[in-house]
Amino acid sequence: MDAAAAALAATSPSYQELRRRVDECGTRIVFVLGLPRGGTTALERFLYERLPFDAQVNEPSLLGPPTGEGRAEATFRRVLAAADEGATILVKEVTNKVLPAMTQLWARVARWCVVVVRSPALQLESRLKCMVDRADSGALAAFGVDADAR
Repeated sequence: MDAAAAALAATSPSYQELRRRVDECGTRIVFVLGLPRGGTTALERFLYERLPFDAQVNEPSLLGPPTGEGRAEATFRRVLAAADEGATILVKEVTNKVLPAMTQLWARVARWCVVVVRSPALQLESRLKCMVDRADSGALAAFGVDADAR
């Protein structure tokens, strides 16, 4: 573990407790990671519906850290809240939300890491369609994007 990951681990009581539950209590984590619009949500739903998971945590770092708390602690606390001792948990994250040093921490607590890779052309098409749909719906009007200007 590099110095940045060690520092995150040392300052995150939730990570330390999650690691203890994995090491001592049989808690199992399946970690799914991929680029935005890359198919991670589809895989997450498929796995959760077909395998015996006790809990599911979707993008625990999405909301960012609460005031006065580090991002790693906030993220691992959300997972810990779902992690009963002996539970099997599915955690899904997208790459732009995971701090580089946190990948090393996830690798230490996850029993399995699944990295989703999608065709770049399909991923770009999906991202562009999502952006156009948001503009067409008027959801971006607050940011100066006029849906009728096209």
